[in-house]
Amino acid sequence: MVFWAKQAPQSQGYAVVEDGDSVASSSSLHPASERKGCRRSYARAIVLIAWQLMLCTVMFLSGAAMMGSDPPHGHHQEYHDKGLPIERQCAGQLSIYSPLLDAVEYEERNFTDPTAGADSGYVGQPTKAMEKKWKDLADVPAIVIPFDKLPLLNRTEDAGGQRGSRFLTVRPGTPHPWSTGGYVGVTEVFHHLHCLNVLRQYIWRDGYASPGHDDDDERPPLPSMMRHGSSREHTDHCIDTLRQALMCSGDVTPYLVYAGDGVDGDGSWPPKNAREDFQALHKCRRFEPLLKYVWENGLLARRQ
Repeated sequence: MVFWAKQAPQSQGYAVVEDGDSVASSSSLHPASERKGCRRSYARAIVLIAWQLMLCTVMFLSGAAMMGSDPPHGHHQEYHDKGLPIERQCAGQLSIYSPLLDAVEYEERNFTDPTAGADSGYVGQPTKAMEKKWKDLADVPAIVIPFDKLPLLNRTEDAGGQRGSRFLTVRPGTPHPWSTGGYVGVTEVFHHLHCLNVLRQYIWRDGYASPGHDDDDERPPLPSMMRHGSSREHTDHCIDTLRQALMCSGDVTPYLVYAGDGVDGDGSWPPKNAREDFQALHKCRRFEPLLKYVWENGLLARRQ
């Protein structure tokens, strides 16, 4: 932005300086009219600079106010507290409201890869031990969403309806004596793990023992859901749920490709014996604190 226009140079004559005279004493070099013009130009420049600084200040303050304002649904408003750890503040800014945000912790770790020889215990021929590992991951209690947090989930009660008439609720005193009650909620990460387990069971459904099997059979019994005609429909639900979850999270973590021994003779690229490094480093939310939270604060089902 131009604060002032550069003036065209004026032609200027030279006067002979007599012996004994100084340059400063020669009035012919700086006539009074020229000095007044310079003062006016300087004053205008100062005024323009002041206006520009004032405008920049107003724009900066306006931008800061807009960035600090709440989003449309206000689901970030509780995580502007500068006293919170920086990672927890970031989690609140990047997530929809959840009681579990208070339990979020981060870690960096390498993934494991069965094709590279790692044995996680979660894949392969079904066993009773494997079924228990998956059950421990996904079969967890529901949580309580306080009544006043419903708008943060972009949901409302029916107009004119009573509280709890639209969604499943729990009374005050559940799950703790000091709890104020609220809506029953399910945490997505555990739903996603349940869906992943459904896909595993569907793929390996021929590896389970049929109903009425001997208890000594090493194979686990076929899950009841897999015995019904709706198993494929449930599996389709899980496939699309996981598709949306993966696209929603959009993990941009890069991983590398091992070059191999470089003996491919056909000159193809990448080399045919190249191998992807599926054991790449990731930054993850620690799973254990989330699991601990739902077991300490969740709703335990009571079977009739």
